[in-house]
Amino acid sequence: MVAEATRLLSAAEVERRLGLLRQLKLDEALVLPEVTERTVPPPTLHALRLLLGSAAELDGDLAKLSRPRSLATEERVWGALRTYCKNARAAMGSSRKADVAALSRVGAAGAAGVGVRRRAALALQFRAEKKRLLSGLESRLQLLATRSRKAGKPLKL
Repeated sequence: MVAEATRLLSAAEVERRLGLLRQLKLDEALVLPEVTERTVPPPTLHALRLLLGSAAELDGDLAKLSRPRSLATEERVWGALRTYCKNARAAMGSSRKADVAALSRVGAAGAAGVGVRRRAALALQFRAEKKRLLSGLESRLQLLATRSRKAGKPLKL
């Protein structure tokens, strides 16, 4: 997520912002954030605002970036999160529909290898649910961006 979020910044500026993350103890907030279908952990949002905020926003009190400051920064944050959702789903391979179909095939198999089938079924269930969650969050972020643009201010996630 950090690479996508900082691709337009100079190397020195990226290092400065990563230093700010470490200083505020937010550097771990970007490592496998525990997102849900409806929310992103507040420390992750704060860290992304530090990485993607404007120079003016970074000149002030950095604690203020724990809350939305500008629509432009929030749109960059939401865009980075949508990219994260897309990439995480793509890294899981097959589509959610294919996982559900494979799950039904595993359940329909015979009695041999019950333990293996059980583990395979749990893995497929987990993967399908994770994809559903990421897809739901991605859609929510897109809707939030659209509504926020219409309102002219960042709305709450």
